[in-house]
Amino acid sequence: MLKESQRTEFTGMLALVVLSHRHNKEESITKNRSHKKGANELDFTLVRDTMYKYSKKAQERFFKNAYLAFLFIGFASSPDGLNFIN
Repeated sequence: MLKESQRTEFTGMLALVVLSHRHNKEESITKNRSHKKGANELDFTLVRDTMYKYSKKAQERFFKNAYLAFLFIGFASSPDGLNFIN
């Protein structure tokens, strides 16, 4: 069971992945959410750099985050994820 702070951080990381295509929209869902204490907005660079400005360093930053690594493993090992990859 995750602690409340861990649940909040996990939800924030999930929001980064799910909402990454809406990163520059002025919408309430991308504002007033936080994956870090004290932050007012989601910081999409961790996900978007891996997707659109790929480099080994961007990949390393992405996988250093345990929540994002967990989400990636879940996707990559699911039947739908494998189908998408193929």
